[in-house]
Amino acid sequence: MRFSRLITMLAVMGLMAGMMVVGGGASSHREAPLIANTPQLDNTDLYTWVDDNDSSMLNVVSLYYPFEMPAGFPNGYTFSDTALYTINIDQSGDGEADLRYGFSFDTTIRNRQTFYSNISFAGDLKVTSPSDEDLNIVQNFDVVRVDGSALPESGSGRTVVNDAFTSPNHVGPNTNGGANFGSIMGMATVRGDSGSRFWAGQADDPFFADLGALWDITQLRNITGKGGAPRDALADMNAQAIVMQIPVQTAAGVNRELTGPDDSAAAVGIWASNYRRAVETMTNPDTDPTESGDFVQVSRLGMPLSNEVIILLEDKDRWNRAEPAGDEQFKEYYLNSHLAAALNVLFDTPGGTKNRDDLVTIFLTGIPGVNRVADSQAAAVESDMLRINLAIADSAFPNGRTLQDDVVDVELSVIALNPCKTSRGLSDDDCSDGRVTFGQEGYTTSGLGDGVDRNDRAFRTNFPFVGVPHSGFSYNPDAAGD
Repeated sequence: MRFSRLITMLAVMGLMAGMMVVGGGASSHREAPLIANTPQLDNTDLYTWVDDNDSSMLNVVSLYYPFEMPAGFPNGYTFSDTALYTINIDQSGDGEADLRYGFSFDTTIRNRQTFYSNISFAGDLKVTSPSDEDLNIVQNFDVVRVDGSALPESGSGRTVVNDAFTSPNHVGPNTNGGANFGSIMGMATVRGDSGSRFWAGQADDPFFADLGALWDITQLRNITGKGGAPRDALADMNAQAIVMQIPVQTAAGVNRELTGPDDSAAAVGIWASNYRRAVETMTNPDTDPTESGDFVQVSRLGMPLSNEVIILLEDKDRWNRAEPAGDEQFKEYYLNSHLAAALNVLFDTPGGTKNRDDLVTIFLTGIPGVNRVADSQAAAVESDMLRINLAIADSAFPNGRTLQDDVVDVELSVIALNPCKTSRGLSDDDCSDGRVTFGQEGYTTSGLGDGVDRNDRAFRTNFPFVGVPHSGFSYNPDAAGD
């Protein structure tokens, strides 16, 4: 069903705009110079879809801290205590938040008289729950909801989760006392208002891609024959995850059931952003740094790939600090595709490099009749958000994004097939001759793709959906396929 929905979305794009979505590369892992040096605050991925088991609920998964090596101890991985992790929903299409959820964290070290960060030596030396007394470094989190554009920090909005435990790092079977780590993860689920659920902690990184080949000037192993079989660079890696499930009506901002995909409230735009205080002061070696000043935005993520392969180096940090409502300033990057130019040279593809109004539609305004949040093109403020129609049950990228969606292959394939290249006898303005063939079994593409088609670890079928993190004890970077 999801694959069929994906094909339908791409077909609609072709019919509406005469063009297709483009992009390629990797999702937001170390995507900009400044945030790469602050991994705790780095938004790496964002997913949202209508729940498979209950179409009245919307799922959102936001990932942080790229490339967590499972055996990266003695200091494990945590969220920042001084940051404000925020998930934002635009219900009107103006690129500004109408509903925001803010996640803040607080870390406790129970026993400082040991070098073990995972064990406190308080009980039986077995960590079998997120609140177990033997867990030495414990993180708790609050969730604040704001109906409006104000920052959801302490003192503003309404607290819907208070002092909940995060799911811990997966150290190994001895630390866990032989307990199933998936069950430990489940214990960290906390209920909010109106049937909402929240979860935070370490998880398997759900993104999959051959980053080594993609960034080595896009030398795709499955096409060039170089370097052996395609390799998932995120295999065996973990990340910090925030997962929430909220009612569709809450996301849409209505107190009624949606009438269908054409309902004016059905489409929303979602992005994740991260904030830290403006000033950090180091005093002396015996005290922690202090944070002061207003919160400032340091990272954000809406559509996958935007800051990797659309925004150029000179503006990557500025893009991270900008609000979606101001994305018109970056429009030239969406219109003029540097990735298309690279693919043209490497694989002689017909992808257009200029006047890419299809990119503007997909990334900045939404697909009309599907996931455009505003009622009209004129009312749609150009803003980079992950848009979704809440009345379409089978979500699939670019109408939302599920954990299973292979966005790398989809976007690489379509950019290569958009026949807007002067060397092929077509002007850059002539993009009407789409070359994607749709059928019952899928779609025919140029064959461009990274060859990595699925995640290395199974996703959970129920909340919190993300896969069990890889354990430090089992981590083996020399194993075949790693």
